[in-house]
Amino acid sequence: MTHKDATPLPNLSELRDRLVNMRIFTAINIRNAYHCIMIRPEDREKTAFRTHFGNFKYNILPFGLTNAPATFQRLTNKLLGDKYDAYVISYLDDILIVSTDMSLHTQHVDEVLKTLAEHHLHIKPSKYQWAVDEVEFCGHRVSKDDLKLLGLVKSIRANRHYLIGRPFCAFADHKSLIYLQEQPHLSRRQAGWVEFLQQFDFSVEYLPGTWNSIADSLSRDPTYALKCAPCQAKIDVVTAIVQLEITATTHMPTDAD
Repeated sequence: MTHKDATPLPNLSELRDRLVNMRIFTAINIRNAYHCIMIRPEDREKTAFRTHFGNFKYNILPFGLTNAPATFQRLTNKLLGDKYDAYVISYLDDILIVSTDMSLHTQHVDEVLKTLAEHHLHIKPSKYQWAVDEVEFCGHRVSKDDLKLLGLVKSIRANRHYLIGRPFCAFADHKSLIYLQEQPHLSRRQAGWVEFLQQFDFSVEYLPGTWNSIADSLSRDPTYALKCAPCQAKIDVVTAIVQLEITATTHMPTDAD
């Protein structure tokens, strides 16, 4: 009986959210992805197949097995470790390295390539895109302009029942959004977003991120949200007190003692 690997494949919408504010992208693809994983000797008979040349079985992970995608995703998750979500994301054999500036990007790419080389994973030169501001990832075209714009569209769509039919002002920390309606050239995706926004009566005002750090922190995934030092200190104190109370209760003497 096959026990299905419970490792989930990444949600593409969540992966795209990780790219907000990123400006430089490098996309790589692992060569012969599944074939880089060996099958345990005792499990190889489960892959047996017959041809007119005789009976055969796989020694490496083939495409088409139930657990193949989850097994490979678990491998990339483990290899990328603490780099994952910090400056690199992956979907099976597709890996995207992202950064806010070139100096950081060079360092990030170097670290990821070294990790892959240490584990004998090689990339396809034909699918390698280095330090570009627009890249294709998992069938989606990603660019720094799209991601600026994507945050505005998602925010307005989530609150559309409050905003439709009412004039309002949207504050953004990307100055280029001020000129959104004046852009002469738009991608097909951008054109669709602009068409959606035209049903609302609003203007965009530029607000530097450093002027609105509280809202910037609140808009992040809670896992990666910044915490101020005094708040974190209070949390640590409360956690320590609760832990002491639990320990005292656990070791409280009873009548039998």
